[in-house]
Amino acid sequence: MQPGESLSVIADSIDDPTVTGSSLQAENGIVDPNVIEVGAILDICPGNGIDDLTGVERPPAAPAAASTGVAAQQTKLDELFAGTG
Repeated sequence: MQPGESLSVIADSIDDPTVTGSSLQAENGIVDPNVIEVGAILDICPGNGIDDLTGVERPPAAPAAASTGVAAQQTKLDELFAGTG
């Protein structure tokens, strides 16, 4: 992410109709799309079942109720720190 970018700006720059602001939000486990850190690296290939930043296969998506709020944040943290001991 660069200053001034948003998920929708990034999605619009990709020539793939399946890449939307919402799909990028879901793929990257972003809880609030209005709170994204400059310098964050995003997986821009939503829905392929692979974390394209690490190459690791993603677990099946959790039900919508479980993937909100704290649960989604914990899942993202678990993914980010997987394999670090």
